[in-house]
Amino acid sequence: MDFGISLGQGSGRILDTVQGSIAGIVMLSTYLDYKLLNKNLQQSLDRVSGQAAVARETKYYKENIGKVTSVKEFLADHRLYKYAMEAFGLDDMIYAKAFMKKVLESDLSDDNSFVNRLSDERYRGFAKAFQFSPDGTSFAKPDVQTDRQEDDMIGLYNQQIINKANAVESETEYYKSAVGKITNVDDFANDRRLVEYSLKAFGIDPTYYSARIMKQVLTSDPSDPASYLNSIKDPAYSEVVQALETLASSFNFRTDGTLPIGTPAQTEVQIKSVTEAYVLSSSSRVTPLAAQWNTEYFESKAPQITSVTEFMSDGRLLSYLETAFGIEDSTAARESIAKALTSDLNDPQSFANQSNNDIYRKLARLFNFQADGTVLAGQTMLGRNELAEVTVTYMAAYDDADQQKDSGRTAFYKNMIGTVEDVDGLLNNFILYDYVLEAFGLDPKTESKSTIRQVLTSDLSDPKSYANQTRDSRYIGLADAFNFSADGKIRAALVAQSEGEISATASAYLVGATDRGQTLDDAKAETAYYREQIDRVSSLDDLLKDKRLLTYVMSAFGVTLPDTLADFMERLLKSDLDDPESFANKLQDKRYAQLAASFNFDADGNIVQRSGGQAQSLRSVLNIIELHTRQTLEKQSGEENDGLRLALYFQRKAPGLTSVYGILADRALQQVVFKALGLPDEMAQAPIDQQAELLKNRLNLADFKDPEKLEKFLGRFSVRYDLENGTASSPVMALFQGGDGSDISVDAMVSFSQLRASRYY
Repeated sequence: MDFGISLGQGSGRILDTVQGSIAGIVMLSTYLDYKLLNKNLQQSLDRVSGQAAVARETKYYKENIGKVTSVKEFLADHRLYKYAMEAFGLDDMIYAKAFMKKVLESDLSDDNSFVNRLSDERYRGFAKAFQFSPDGTSFAKPDVQTDRQEDDMIGLYNQQIINKANAVESETEYYKSAVGKITNVDDFANDRRLVEYSLKAFGIDPTYYSARIMKQVLTSDPSDPASYLNSIKDPAYSEVVQALETLASSFNFRTDGTLPIGTPAQTEVQIKSVTEAYVLSSSSRVTPLAAQWNTEYFESKAPQITSVTEFMSDGRLLSYLETAFGIEDSTAARESIAKALTSDLNDPQSFANQSNNDIYRKLARLFNFQADGTVLAGQTMLGRNELAEVTVTYMAAYDDADQQKDSGRTAFYKNMIGTVEDVDGLLNNFILYDYVLEAFGLDPKTESKSTIRQVLTSDLSDPKSYANQTRDSRYIGLADAFNFSADGKIRAALVAQSEGEISATASAYLVGATDRGQTLDDAKAETAYYREQIDRVSSLDDLLKDKRLLTYVMSAFGVTLPDTLADFMERLLKSDLDDPESFANKLQDKRYAQLAASFNFDADGNIVQRSGGQAQSLRSVLNIIELHTRQTLEKQSGEENDGLRLALYFQRKAPGLTSVYGILADRALQQVVFKALGLPDEMAQAPIDQQAELLKNRLNLADFKDPEKLEKFLGRFSVRYDLENGTASSPVMALFQGGDGSDISVDAMVSFSQLRASRYY
């Protein structure tokens, strides 16, 4: 006999027909109702969602929620507002719009916000379903940079500092190696790296110097009025000519471009002068190589200094000392240093002893200058140990000022980048602009702002966009670092998952750690990996290659890991969620569709932009619709059997319980538990802590996460509910007295009901 079950589409009754000969049943038990409905729960939900009134309101919600731009607009559209309230079981609060406005405008990150002070978790869930800001007028504004983009920018800036220092060292090594192989002026002039290095060493811009001009410079005869350098008479170029003359004098080429026999292009001393000039002037900061050479200079000169006057007159030595001990260079500071160096620490009245600055006392201790500023015969200004202390101190401190400056610029960037509202806001803030360009190795002084504007507003998904057409990785990287649209406004970031979805996924994963038998430390480690890597996913293929990421996401959503993980996820994430027949929508477990909705992939596996400023994410919209359908099913079930409504409600809520207080705070959950455990209703009047202690001893909340154990618990509730509400007179229920009935099959129950029905015919 076929006992197919069908839900009525108009009346909403749970069992409109039972095929066969049980059409005459007056009333089935709560237990049987629940068993029959739960056996085909998805079919029941599909039938509810297909009801004309439900389908009409769902369609309206999907089509209009994306048009909402403020809390005020949301509350003004009663159909949207009512649908969402019903989804969270807040039907009885639909009238309280002022109250719900405060809920929606609450800051969920603030423990003292309005919604976080409410004990009913439904309100917090309602607020979390939307993306309204505390002012209620704007929400989910797209960011000019995501957290990942900002972190990458700062990382690039810091890396550029290292790259520049490495480049100085690399170019210097090349110069020292290559210049030793030069045999004539043509060899040198035709090596662009050597030419640029030598010109930069003497502060000359190499842009306009060709091999021909360089050859003329290096072969100029200072004594010949007709030579190339002597022929430049324009006073405007006098400084450049002087620098070029110095450059030419550091080489040994004859006027015909040859070298005297046995003479190199440059001697070791000449190479040293050029490379030192380059290293010390090529960067605005002290590089490690410059610090090393400064130390070598200090160590070589220290034994030769015989007086304070001689020391103070050598700017490089004085700067070294100031840097080592963090003394700001000024006229007053230099005077104090001279006084400190000649202080007698045995004299309480000496400058160093009278000073409140410990550094001056340290200088007096380290140096061997007498009160008259001289060094005693047979001594040096610094002993061996003292010299080592000064140089070690310098090497530890040489870049402190640069690092402090870098930290200040980075802090400014982090604090101010979020205030940028369009591309002009970035271009017109010279501190941010310089920081950004320097991070990509671009010179803010020479780059055209009109060019940078075209780069920043390029669509990298378009091969013909300006940035892509340049084929310059720096420009392409710059365009990718920001979220500007073609009109210069901020658009939604092109990311696999939005910041909100990443946070929600990570939160769900951490909450479920215990249920997975995972330690919190391990869960945090996986979450750190997920957060770092998900932002670097640029296509579905990137995600599918990372099994660790796929496993993390599926675990966060609490869904089963399939054997063919990558294949399954590819079909899932390419699904069109607007198509009821798509792979994701055909899966019975709707969590899969929500997982797909949390990503921004299209049918080809490419990342697409979700429009910014939506009141809800796609996942939240799907969740609202699912909740509304389930709430409608429970409500319609309650119209015929309130026990069935309670059972369905408990089935939905119980797996998420984390404390028995969650049961006691929810009247419906409390009713089910008290009934299933055989506790009298009067127990609800006992002190809350006593009730909690009793439930802790009688319940294991983890059992509610096990479908079989949950079913058994609800079977016990259903039977006891029927026994207490007048359906226990049936011969079927008499069989269950003293048991919970959970071991009786649904088919057997229907057969018993058929026997019961035969009594009426």
